Amino acid sequence: TFYDDMVESFLNNPTTWYLVNTKLPPYVHGITILACSSNKTYYKEFCKMLKLTIRYMPIWSWNEIVKCQNLLYTDIIGSELVKCYNHWSGIPRFVLEKAGDPSQNLLLKQAIVSISLEKCLQSISKLDSKEDTSYRILHITTSDYIYTIIQFATIYIAEKIVAYFV
Repeated sequence: TFYDDMVESFLNNPTTWYLVNTKLPPYVHGITILACSSNKTYYKEFCKMLKLTIRYMPIWSWNEIVKCQNLLYTDIIGSELVKCYNHWSGIPRFVLEKAGDPSQNLLLKQAIVSISLEKCLQSISKLDSKEDTSYRILHITTSDYIYTIIQFATIYIAEKIVAYFV
């Protein structure tokens, strides 16, 4: 169809930027950006493409969260935003999109009490952990988009984990 031909011509243009979310895209001549979690199942095949460079998106800063909240999530009151940020750090999905959802806070509490010290240490050593609770407790942080550090998501979580293990 005309539409398919038009899309194909855009994707085969080397100056096109193609943003894909968690699904392996077809090979194109444009610049392809795969935005996904650190779970290797999402990007394993994508890594086989030529001229690949891996970059990590930093966790959002407080100022970025507030700017987004002011534009798109105006129903979230300030105290709720602060509480969510203190619990989840700068992960927009949890701080903004799921703010005030009691089931998410319950999942976080369950993650804290259900993770063993062994699982916690394994998650720290593996960026692509499939452990369901690890992404709630640990975050991959970066300041230069290349080198990463795995750390507790927030001080709140670190204190709860330490208290749980001690």
